[in-house]
Amino acid sequence: MKRLRLGLFTFLVMVAEFGFAYLLAEKFQLLLLDSMFYVGLFFTLFFISFSSTGGFPTNYSEMSVATSYHGLKNNYKLKRTFGSLSVNPFVLGSVLFFMIGFVIAFILKMIVAS
Repeated sequence: MKRLRLGLFTFLVMVAEFGFAYLLAEKFQLLLLDSMFYVGLFFTLFFISFSSTGGFPTNYSEMSVATSYHGLKNNYKLKRTFGSLSVNPFVLGSVLFFMIGFVIAFILKMIVAS
């Protein structure tokens, strides 16, 4: 049941992104594959940045606190964290949408070139 729900929500995210790409393509007179590429890339980066924890941004903020006046005064201990990514329907749907658009564009390019 859990996988079915994950698959359903992933499909809904992909449909929503396709609708957004189609809307942009119609509104700004773009090719649908171009808008699919950019929408997929944007949403993939957006959802990955909000679904990840730790990593470079957290370590940077920890370092700035540790080297600040109050951090030195209170003998602040630096805590390093490793990055982790939560795989949810938004991330999975965005990555799949981006990859499907990329593969379709590549296949069409190969067909036109031959």
